[in-house]
Amino acid sequence: MRFRRARPFRGEPALVWSIFGETGEIRLTSAVDNMLQASRLEDVTIEVNDFSTAKVQRVEFGWDEELMELPHLARSYASLYEAYAGSEVRRYADFDHAVRRHGQLDGILRQWDMDNNPGKAWQ
Repeated sequence: MRFRRARPFRGEPALVWSIFGETGEIRLTSAVDNMLQASRLEDVTIEVNDFSTAKVQRVEFGWDEELMELPHLARSYASLYEAYAGSEVRRYADFDHAVRRHGQLDGILRQWDMDNNPGKAWQ
């Protein structure tokens, strides 16, 4: 991902996010805005490059009909609020997920430190 907190380089999009995989690549491009959460998403393109077919397919993005009634800044968060209001909290990550993820990161850092600093205890 290339991220700039400045005006885009002249002639280039504000945001280009590429996700590389073994069987293909996904590229999300925003010509105008680099803050997708606050963007109207009107200028965003999503493309999938399938290595097996050697074809690039453009994926159309659209908001669910009920979200179109909301201001654009509320659309990204509306489903989260609805899930919590309807007691569907397991649909999204919660504090327990965060604690487990921190444990995973601690393990990764501990292993990296042991590999790169033999004899030094990890703090």
